[in-house]
Order: sequence, then C-alpha cells, then structure tokens
Amino acid sequence: MKNKIAFLLLVLLIVFSIYPAMADVYNPDDDEEEVRDPYEADTSLRALIDESAEKATAENLKGYIDRKSTKIIDLLQYGSQPVLIIAFIIAAFLTVIGAFGDGSLVGKGIVGMVVCGVVYSLIVFAPQAMGFISGFFAP
Repeated sequence: MKNKIAFLLLVLLIVFSIYPAMADVYNPDDDEEEVRDPYEADTSLRALIDESAEKATAENLKGYIDRKSTKIIDLLQYGSQPVLIIAFIIAAFLTVIGAFGDGSLVGKGIVGMVVCGVVYSLIVFAPQAMGFISGFFAP
C-alpha cells in the first residue's frame, strides 16, 4: 500500500513539475512602452470631462476606460497569483504528510492542488476563458 502511495506521489510531482516549465506566463513588464504622439488628442480624464475640450470623443473615452480596466485586471492577477501558489504548496505538503501519516490527507491535498491549478489557470488566462464561455453560449 505504501509503495502505491509513494508511486502516486512521485507521478503527481513529475506531472505537476512538467507543465509549469512549459507555461508561458504573461508579464506586463514585457510589453513595449506606449509611445505618445504629441499631435494626438488629449485623452486624460480631465480633458474628457471638460466641455471646452474639443478633441475629446467617445473613442477617447473608450480607450481611457480600456486602459484603466486593464491596469485593474493586471493588479488583481498580480495579487492573486502568489496566494494561489502558496495554497498549492500547502496542499502539496498535505499530500506528503498524508503519504507518510494520515491517509485521508492525501485526497485532500490532491484536491487542493487541482483546485489551485484550475483557479490559477483561469486567472492567468481569464480573457481566453471568457471568450470560450461566451462562444459556447453564443447562438
């Protein structure tokens, strides 16, 4: 019985160590800096709200909202990733402790690792996941 648990633990460690090595994680620092055209319309919020600004258009407002929402999404992704990685490590420790001690912890640890992996993937690939879900329910 202990050989089966040790073998299962070894297989899980190998499987979960291969996929992160092949993952391409999005890093917002890798994006090129946005080059601002000096002749472009002023897209600051003050210019968008001010009625005297002649160059503020609906497209400028849309671009402003898109930029700000992207920054908020990046901040939420940046904050949640370390929490999920720590939870994954704790679940892995539960699996190891269960393999050498209480056998009921093995299942709880594996379920915890799977849940952390799925949630991490959904957070990192949120735009693709939302596109898949909306495409699935589109007529």
